[in-house]
Amino acid sequence: MGEATDYDYKGEEPPLRCALWERNVGHSIRPGFADGFLFPYQDVLALAEREGVAPEEFVAFAPNEHFDAYSFGSELLTHDGAVASLVVCAATLHRIGGRVEGPWDQALAWVDRQLNRLWMARGAFPGLGSALSAFGYEWGFQHGSLLAYEIELLREREGGGDPWVLVDTVMDDPGKLGGPVARLLTGSLRRGWKRLAVERRALLQLLSRCAISEDQALRFYDTTMRAEAGIEARDGDLLRNPYLIFERDRRAADSIAFGAVDRGLFPDNAVQEQFRVPEPSRVEDPADERRVRARVVDLLEHAAMIGAGSWTTDSMSHCPASPESASWRSVRGTKRLPLSSSSSVRGSPC
Repeated sequence: MGEATDYDYKGEEPPLRCALWERNVGHSIRPGFADGFLFPYQDVLALAEREGVAPEEFVAFAPNEHFDAYSFGSELLTHDGAVASLVVCAATLHRIGGRVEGPWDQALAWVDRQLNRLWMARGAFPGLGSALSAFGYEWGFQHGSLLAYEIELLREREGGGDPWVLVDTVMDDPGKLGGPVARLLTGSLRRGWKRLAVERRALLQLLSRCAISEDQALRFYDTTMRAEAGIEARDGDLLRNPYLIFERDRRAADSIAFGAVDRGLFPDNAVQEQFRVPEPSRVEDPADERRVRARVVDLLEHAAMIGAGSWTTDSMSHCPASPESASWRSVRGTKRLPLSSSSSVRGSPC
């Protein structure tokens, strides 16, 4: 980290001092790429000039759903955002590998190690706090994230396990938590939890698999707010096709991104094996019709947003999805996807 640079002052001892926003930042990445990597953008520019290719094809753009985290260098990038970003990096490295010389296999191996680490840190239920807040809204309970944190501490003390089983445990006996959080679990809240219908509970658990905010979770869990938001879907519809959480929310100012739902349904293998998505929400095939439809909608929204008159399946292949773009094998028969001028503008980019 470089030194802070003061503004130039007229006097030697100004009454008020101030430093520039900018500061030089270095890195410790070395040519072997054992601990990180650098994109060869200078080589890419030379390639573009030499062969006339579009340099954007070899650029890793920040995922649109996490763009704000990249707006300033000091912003927090969540586990979900880091996973999405590394998937974009991996897709770009694959494209670079065939055109620019470099140790890209080592770079991809590093990305893979980081993805494994991040998936374990993210876990299967990154939206647990938001889901608990959505449930508690009826009783004025606004501490879902705090309760989720205490649940995770309890889970660590007990050597792991399903956090939703622990939610049942502390709702039955708040004393298991100890501390001030236990006093927040009022009798009416706990009785409401015990009366919760199976389908309503399943919806909460599904929402908790997605890294979403409290407002987003409440918009889908609370049936009144769902109707007010113009979301035409019942609990059973959402459970049978979880991608409707993305599709039916696209008009919201803080819409839920395709990637947030997709990562909830397709986590890392180790996470998936430990906490399998139950039926009817389970999506095991990356080319499942529900997933393909939602991904095509996502990409068409992006094409409309950037003003594309048409998009080919080659354009789609440059937009990474996790799992790897296996879903596009089911739409390869379409050579060109026309967009009407009235296409919707909102949506996630590649």
